[in-house]
Amino acid sequence: MGMLFILLLTWSFPSVVIKYLSYFFSPLTQNFYRYLAASVFLVIFNYFSSPQQLKLCIRKIRYFIIPAFLLFLYQTLFVYGIGFSQANTAGFLSKLAVIFVILVAWIELPDERSTIRNKSFITGFFLAFTGAVMITLSKGTPSFSLGSSLIILSNLLWAIYTIHMKKLLRELRISPVMAMSFITIIASIFMFFPAINKLSRLCITPVSVNFLLFISGFFLVGAAGSLYYFLLNKIGATITNNALLLTSFITLGLSFIFLKESISIWQVLGGILLIPGCYFILRKAQIPGSGIQA
Repeated sequence: MGMLFILLLTWSFPSVVIKYLSYFFSPLTQNFYRYLAASVFLVIFNYFSSPQQLKLCIRKIRYFIIPAFLLFLYQTLFVYGIGFSQANTAGFLSKLAVIFVILVAWIELPDERSTIRNKSFITGFFLAFTGAVMITLSKGTPSFSLGSSLIILSNLLWAIYTIHMKKLLRELRISPVMAMSFITIIASIFMFFPAINKLSRLCITPVSVNFLLFISGFFLVGAAGSLYYFLLNKIGATITNNALLLTSFITLGLSFIFLKESISIWQVLGGILLIPGCYFILRKAQIPGSGIQA
């Protein structure tokens, strides 16, 4: 589970990093530059580590267009959804993505149904989901608007993208890093057009901020995305996405340390539910191909 812990820690940083970068770049501009940076790093890595597989994937590039477009739509709708929503509403609705992943996995991935039916998984899911929601809603009651609809739709797109990628990785039999390099290349092309009017911001932004922007693209998009693909194959889409609920608690700690945000009693109670919930999901539920049985 070491790889999962690394992903949890890595994907707990984006909210903090994006919030800081938002003082210099619009969210859409951030998306483009971060995905561009990820694609450049990953292509260079694959060129030297797996040149034959790289050539093979170039010939099969059409297979990556649909998932890359789904990822682009997810990122765009989610960004606009956040813009039209209160922060606590956006945080709450983003947690619904795990429910969509469970539903789509049940329909499209028969091998994950045993996990979803497992009583220990169900118990862990309700504990973890309740804890994550408590952490998110501790600062107010959600209000629903156009932004709410966009976030919910983006959650559905994330679920479809996730299941599509698991099936694609199984079909093409390529490394997660290779797959992520092509996804980020194509996604960055889609992201170029919404961001085109503000790309010049890069020229007037401090070098240290630009460095953080590109490094975050490499680690938080490229490396973490590749690790996510690896875990989709290793422990399944359902387990991976439910375990990611734990990022709410880790992000809370990072915000306290780096952004000096306060922690309420409700957030502490949410963490008390979230941590054992994720434990049940990871240690008690049946995990396909991992050797862990309920």
